[in-house]
Amino acid sequence: YALQSELEQKINYFNHLVELTDLPLVHKNSSPVFYIGTGRPATGYNFVKKMIDAGFFVNLGLFPAVPVKNTGVRITISKHNKLKDIKALVDAMTHYFPMAMAETHTDLSKIHKSFGMQQPKEHHSVGISVEKLQLEYSESIQQINKTEWDSCFRGKGTFDWDGLAFLEKVFTNNQLQEHNWGFHYITINDQDAKIILAAPLTSALIKNDMLSEVNTSKAIEELRIEDPYYMTDVALSLGSVFSEGAHLFLNDAHPKHLQATGLFLEKLEEIKTKVDAKLIILRDFEKTNTLNTFLHEQGFISIAMPDACELANLHWKSEDGYLNTLSKRSRKHFRKEIKAFENYFTLSIIKDPSPSEIDQFYGLFQQVWRHNLGINTFMFPKKLFVEMGKHQNWEFLVLTLNANLEPSANVIGVMFCTHSGHTYIPSLVGMDYDQNKKFNTYRQLLYQTIKRANELNCTKVDLGFSASFEKRKLGAKLIPKVAYIQADDNFSLEALDWLRKG
Repeated sequence: YALQSELEQKINYFNHLVELTDLPLVHKNSSPVFYIGTGRPATGYNFVKKMIDAGFFVNLGLFPAVPVKNTGVRITISKHNKLKDIKALVDAMTHYFPMAMAETHTDLSKIHKSFGMQQPKEHHSVGISVEKLQLEYSESIQQINKTEWDSCFRGKGTFDWDGLAFLEKVFTNNQLQEHNWGFHYITINDQDAKIILAAPLTSALIKNDMLSEVNTSKAIEELRIEDPYYMTDVALSLGSVFSEGAHLFLNDAHPKHLQATGLFLEKLEEIKTKVDAKLIILRDFEKTNTLNTFLHEQGFISIAMPDACELANLHWKSEDGYLNTLSKRSRKHFRKEIKAFENYFTLSIIKDPSPSEIDQFYGLFQQVWRHNLGINTFMFPKKLFVEMGKHQNWEFLVLTLNANLEPSANVIGVMFCTHSGHTYIPSLVGMDYDQNKKFNTYRQLLYQTIKRANELNCTKVDLGFSASFEKRKLGAKLIPKVAYIQADDNFSLEALDWLRKG
């Protein structure tokens, strides 16, 4: 009892000293273990280094032990600590904590918000100096200058100005909640009105296993038979579940590019609160991107994405010219698995499909969607394909079997294609899976897509994610991609890990 009483005295002394400061003690208690919240990892690392340099050994609570934005400093009081040492510890924390906040561009209000603590009555915001940067925010691409936007994104994917206007039309005013998206556009200019950063974002209901392994998604889809919205949340995402590519334009040669990125992340927090999103997803970054360390310090976790597939050597004039771009093994594969079947098909390029054709194409897309859990999304609405048929930038590459093989002339494969600048983009595919096994329909669609891009004098084909083996055989380059996620809590991430291991 004497030992416990001595320890209790020191615990009470520590609590009393902390009460006299602004230090964000997450929970006052009578145990000898305390947690001073720092919010983001960058602030925690900075603060701990200062404390260790001053002679106080404290340790950091980090993800996955705590949610990534609940980083903090863990302090344990023991019987061996003297009262004067406890006083020196609190004095040092009081001295260095404001410095750590200032150097990592945060403040007490943000830290209290991260932990759901009562906001301090008075606080001095220590934000990023933005007097020479101008952030502009819009909720419709119609409010943004087309030339300026396309100077950042044309040729990179379906998120140039026209592509986003198309998506806004499709994913608003729909019956199901997962088909109604919020659109958010951010641009940051320097004092000379030059764009440093630009980004399209969407807020939408997503499946938490969207980027998980196939077996994990299979397990969760079994549970969604009873509850279609099991393990789903509203996410604020860079780009959208429809688009692929470099959604973040950042001039990383600009001396203020990190300052602009910090300002961008602050705006994301504001939007996230406004739309009540549970997580932020920054996706489609190359694995060797220059923001990796910075984003980790700001509380983002990196996860691997499927490789992106891109074909850029479209300078050939004939089939032989194309074959010369392939390896010897790939040429053999082409002749045996693709060229040998080409005469079985008739290719039609349709730009204005009838309602019955849309029905047929949509049915084929649904077959592919049910078989592909590599990127697990909600089923797209038929409205998407109807609007494709009306839009001048979209076309349908349609394969039917020749009459001697299939008298009914039913469509067995369709590629839904668009373009941005000189980039040809096969965004979605539909197939009759039974016929695919007999006639290698998917491989034929890929080849015909490449031929079509060459005919249109495109310089690149953005073949997107999944089926990377098949695409590489046809000359595509594989680009490793990562996404960065910041979640309010760890539950969904841990549940996905349990399912993966199970």
